[in-house]
Amino acid sequence: MALALLATAWARAEGHEILTVTVDHRLRPDSRAEAETVGRWLEARGIAHEILSWTGDKPTAAIQAAARDARYRLIGDWARGCGIRHLFLGHQREDQAETFLMRVARGSGIAGLAAMRGLSERGGLRLCRPLLTVPRARLRASLRAVGQIWIEDPSNESPRFARTSYRRLATALEDYEAGADCLARISESFARLDGLMDAAVRCFLGQAAVWSPDGALRLNRRSYVALPGPVAAAVLRRALASIGNREQAPRSDRLARAQQRLQGVGAVAGGKIAFTLGYCRIAADRDWIRIRPELGRIPKSFREVPIEI
Repeated sequence: MALALLATAWARAEGHEILTVTVDHRLRPDSRAEAETVGRWLEARGIAHEILSWTGDKPTAAIQAAARDARYRLIGDWARGCGIRHLFLGHQREDQAETFLMRVARGSGIAGLAAMRGLSERGGLRLCRPLLTVPRARLRASLRAVGQIWIEDPSNESPRFARTSYRRLATALEDYEAGADCLARISESFARLDGLMDAAVRCFLGQAAVWSPDGALRLNRRSYVALPGPVAAAVLRRALASIGNREQAPRSDRLARAQQRLQGVGAVAGGKIAFTLGYCRIAADRDWIRIRPELGRIPKSFREVPIEI
């Protein structure tokens, strides 16, 4: 609600139009009524609103991850159908802190510990998160100031979900001056470091990478193994995420094992290795590393591959 009102005020001042959307995941009996209530609140303020529903069978495990994927898919399809290029999301400071803690527990590298970005791309949409540095309490105060009530999602406090535990951990860390503010600042530091890493990755790919029309990538192996370890990991992560057509690359420990295998090709009998990782097939000899989509996977087109060379 805070994002909708703030974005609308900005858009009207700048001569833009805002459309709002709520996803009804159909995971709770009250979800439809709540979405309709939100719609009435917004429409009373002259803000157009639509409800999208996640239909079909729901998974019994990893339900929040599945709901997130469904949400992005539904909103993405809706936005493209409306000719929308920019999608504003309401993630705020505490969300960023929780995401950082979850990434730490997952063993993420620099890119993962940068957590959510203020600007990113997904499925042809530019995702904008203008509230990432804003505390949740300030957003609630902003709503109270304009007389706008809101709905608290009970799922946010459910012990069934891992994020709830990280939310409580972030709150407990406040006693040690390591709460949401501190965690968000650490995440910002990783984001700056990741920007430098990204520049190094682009430079290497521009010099040592060859793309083929079928979506495969060929890297000069000697140049690759000469890279500093973190840069080599970032290169492999970017290539796998792009070629495997996934939003997330494999875990850091799996990337590390893959790096070791690629560095040790010369000592392997026959001087060749091949394995799969991240929905990709990786083959290497003493001179070249070749990465292509696994059989049956659809590679991204050149226009969609987020590597500028």
